[in-house]
Amino acid sequence: MRAHRKLSKKGTDASVASLRAKTGLSLFLRASSKCANAYVLPLVALVVVLMACAAAGASDTIHDFKKVWQGEKLRHTFVLSNDSAKPLKLNRVRSSCVCVSVEDHPSEIPAQQSGKITLSVDTAPLDGRFVFSVTVMTDSAKKPIVQLKLVGDVRSALTVNPKRVVIAGARFGQETKEQVVRLVPAEGTKVDVLGIRSKSPHIEARLLEVSGLEAWDLIVKLRPDCPVGNLRTEVIVDIEHEKQKTVSVPVNAVVKSDVEVLPGVVSFGGITDKDEATRYEKALILRSFSKGDLKIEDIKVTPAGYLKVSFEERSKKEYTIKLVLTKVPPSGEFKGQMEIRTNSVGQPKISVPVRAFVE
Repeated sequence: MRAHRKLSKKGTDASVASLRAKTGLSLFLRASSKCANAYVLPLVALVVVLMACAAAGASDTIHDFKKVWQGEKLRHTFVLSNDSAKPLKLNRVRSSCVCVSVEDHPSEIPAQQSGKITLSVDTAPLDGRFVFSVTVMTDSAKKPIVQLKLVGDVRSALTVNPKRVVIAGARFGQETKEQVVRLVPAEGTKVDVLGIRSKSPHIEARLLEVSGLEAWDLIVKLRPDCPVGNLRTEVIVDIEHEKQKTVSVPVNAVVKSDVEVLPGVVSFGGITDKDEATRYEKALILRSFSKGDLKIEDIKVTPAGYLKVSFEERSKKEYTIKLVLTKVPPSGEFKGQMEIRTNSVGQPKISVPVRAFVE
């Protein structure tokens, strides 16, 4: 019996040594979050966890926050252990979502020591189950990439339908349709809506009580002066609830310019140095969608010496622009640009790439 125990101990020691030799570094978790107190794994438990990680793909790099309320700020610390004989460099720590912030991490972990990676999750824009990955890139030759995962289930005192407001096809200076979001207390939840706040000056929001129902309609509208481009913001609903103070309603909008040029890229295609350059001519249409008249103030082309531009007014809201290649460029890829300046308020300058390939 004693001989058997002695052999088992040697076998365990050999397994641990083999595991460290194969991985070069090991990961284990020292819980440091709102859901658990800090603890250090005993030596026997550590051996078991390390052996399990080798077989199951480092399952100790996953932390589950369980059920949390929307608006809570979650925080967790992973511990990365360097079991190798030389320092371990952390080249990059990257999150899969803007909801996850990398609060702190070392740039290097000394040999036979550990380093902490602290992550936080903003649950304000989340609803329901979430799974976020954080990629740790190291200089380890045997295990250069380590994947950390944060999971949880976000609960809300209000059900939001639809879950987000999407405003597509809007143009600068033009009115958009109102979007309606229905807010209803979650089943078995007692909640009262106190008010709303828009996080963007370009979003108008108002709240209406639904007659005959314990519900509210959130009316959201994009202001005509919203700048051209993508807008990602939120409308915050202040509520009275024992566990939750606010509910977030994401708002995504895409605002197009009040002027448009077609095509958006000029391509002369493939040409040869023997071709006569003036054969290559392209026509573009510049159109306005605003209430006022469209005026071209200036058009410039670069590089100088290869392109000639002219334009003609077709109506008070439309121009024809002609672009001529006056000289064959040197062999290879040609990259030019046409810059159009107009009286547009939303997008006074439009840049049009010009391309060609000379054989």
